[in-house]
Amino acid sequence: MRSRQRVREYCETKILPLMPELDAKMEFRREFIDDFGKFGWMGVAFTSKYGGSEGDTIGYAIVKEEIARVNSALSLNLDTYYTAMEAIYKYGTEDLRQRFLPKLVTGKLLSAFTLTEREAGSDAAAVGCTAILDKDEYVINGEKSVGVGVTVSDVAIGFFKTDSSQSPGRGISAIMYGLNAPRIKKYPPTLSDCTRVAWEELFSKM
Repeated sequence: MRSRQRVREYCETKILPLMPELDAKMEFRREFIDDFGKFGWMGVAFTSKYGGSEGDTIGYAIVKEEIARVNSALSLNLDTYYTAMEAIYKYGTEDLRQRFLPKLVTGKLLSAFTLTEREAGSDAAAVGCTAILDKDEYVINGEKSVGVGVTVSDVAIGFFKTDSSQSPGRGISAIMYGLNAPRIKKYPPTLSDCTRVAWEELFSKM
């Protein structure tokens, strides 16, 4: 309960008074995420080995719930970062965990999530964007109609067709890629930093 109260006090004193302005301007404030990282809320469910707070999913849900009470868009952002971190934690190589998790759980780096496409919706098995392996790099092409956290994040996790010879629903991979390449086109975001993102011959080597 003490953790819930601490998050609630922060949200009501720091975020809630700014909501009329944030809503009117459709503005995302990185300073909130910096504070979440500083207080250990970004990595509440991760181990200390990677800079986490040694909490659990319930602790994370409490943080997310309290943020959503005053700013549901910001809560969605946190959920996006958590989804990306969890993917790296559960399925990434140890090299990826060591390189990225300590910075992600403290908010020093942010990771977007890109799945939804115009034709496929959010069906990961039907994505049309491609990532073709060329030696030790993936060449990414296509467009995601919704990407959360794209304009403020440093890296992203997205779903791509990596083997077109496979039957529908197969040959799909989740790939981590950088977001600061000149070949990425980002569109104006919403309050929760949801936006379209497109690639043309983007090279990804993580």
